Amino acid sequence: MENGPLNFTKKKIKDLVIKTLLWTVLLVLTVQTVQRWVADVCLIPSNSMENTILAGDRILVCKSGSNAIRRNDVMIFNHPDGSGVQLIKRCIGLPGDTVTLHDGVVYINGRTVAVPPTVKMSPEDYPVDFPLQSLGWTINNYGPVVTPAKGLSVPLDSVNTNLYRHIIGRETEGQMPAECHTFRTDCYFVLGDNRNHSIDSRYWGFVPGYAIIGKATFVYFSRDPNQKTIRWNRIGKVLS
Repeated sequence: MENGPLNFTKKKIKDLVIKTLLWTVLLVLTVQTVQRWVADVCLIPSNSMENTILAGDRILVCKSGSNAIRRNDVMIFNHPDGSGVQLIKRCIGLPGDTVTLHDGVVYINGRTVAVPPTVKMSPEDYPVDFPLQSLGWTINNYGPVVTPAKGLSVPLDSVNTNLYRHIIGRETEGQMPAECHTFRTDCYFVLGDNRNHSIDSRYWGFVPGYAIIGKATFVYFSRDPNQKTIRWNRIGKVLS
């Protein structure tokens, strides 16, 4: 009987250890499930989305894929070049939309669209290495261009071949059709909110639906990368 209390204590410690391990495993599995299917976090390294999102912001992302994306949503996606780099931009054109920029003003299907107050615009046309200069286009005077939609066919003249070569190349494994192409997936046209300092659809083309991770929802933490200070006023900021 002398060992009774000691054995009881050992049993309690053993039960506590087992329960702790089980709860830890459950917590890890829950976090992994949430990150994979529901939400994830993203650190913003650049200023291409100023003033909506600042470098040093940490963003909560709702993993919805392309199903929930609407025009003007801020979305996270994998770079269309297949590099695995994640980007964050604003959705401007939905599948089938005709996008035009004239003096920096965005037109969708011939109509101007409302610009969020945080968007930074400038009439200056730079940089000089804009890839579509051969079409007479600039970053502020661009298009019109139709955003690819599944089932949409386009003739492959000199202009369209230039505009759609990246998405067509991905869909055909590099084999460019001779006369026309029918798109196999819905695509999206995106711009950074810091319009003259963003490498986006104007440079590398369209975002295929399968590359979209989800929508950016709010800033859950922010730290100024230069001052090394926490931006308390940005924590909890809802993104729109």
